[in-house]
Amino acid sequence: MLQFVPDFSTFPRIAESGATRREIAERAKCADAFKLLKRAYSTRYDVITNYACLYFVSPEADDFCKVGFSIDPFKRLSSIQSGNWVDLHLRAMFWYPTIEEAQRHEVACLKLAMEEGLLQRGEWLAMCHMEAIGLALEVGKGRRMTDTHGLFHDWLPQIKVQKDAQEDAFFEAARKRRAAKKAA
Repeated sequence: MLQFVPDFSTFPRIAESGATRREIAERAKCADAFKLLKRAYSTRYDVITNYACLYFVSPEADDFCKVGFSIDPFKRLSSIQSGNWVDLHLRAMFWYPTIEEAQRHEVACLKLAMEEGLLQRGEWLAMCHMEAIGLALEVGKGRRMTDTHGLFHDWLPQIKVQKDAQEDAFFEAARKRRAAKKAA
């Protein structure tokens, strides 16, 4: 049985892309990215749930921001909303190849927020989501992370090429084994 294992060494590193924090934050919260992601959760759920995200949720007033990690940020928003009387909005997401990496980044963000006196309660920060994204980018240097556009337009097509090449090599090896067996 052929089991595909992607080469995560080439996973995008948006914090090292050369873009400014504002440019990265704007791209991470872009409406087109959210539409793309919603479509993926309805049509490619098996693919998208192989990755984890660091999400930023805040109320309309945007005076506080929750930072957390999940494999399904829309489901997570729904569960957070059920315990909150104020309408909450998913503001931005950064994606990681593993849930452990997303969790480590969340812990680093919350630790920095606590050191700066910005940790309100639990995972809620006393800052707007743009400031929280800036904080995440500050501790995100060197981490394998990308935004939704990067996940769908840079990473997943690259994975398809890797998977196709691995399958081609597997089937070519199988063809050679059959030919050698037939010749013997």
